[in-house]
Amino acid sequence: MPFLSRGGPLGDLECRFAFAYGALFFDGVLASMGLAVFPDRSLEGVQHKLVQRLSNAILLIALGPFRIVLLGGVLFKAGWGKLKG
Repeated sequence: MPFLSRGGPLGDLECRFAFAYGALFFDGVLASMGLAVFPDRSLEGVQHKLVQRLSNAILLIALGPFRIVLLGGVLFKAGWGKLKG
């Protein structure tokens, strides 16, 4: 990756962080899919809403870095447009 690369093997912390990030994203997707496939099997009312909000929060946290990059690109494009025109 540009600006983040370094020589030598990766350390233990970097590998654990990458694995935890993937596991967090997978858990959010799995919970969302489970709610979509089995909407009212065992969860009722408040419990269903709680699990749904929790799975949405997990996905938002996992996708946070991508949203930051997207927001930076949009802001840069808007600023560049203002400077040019």
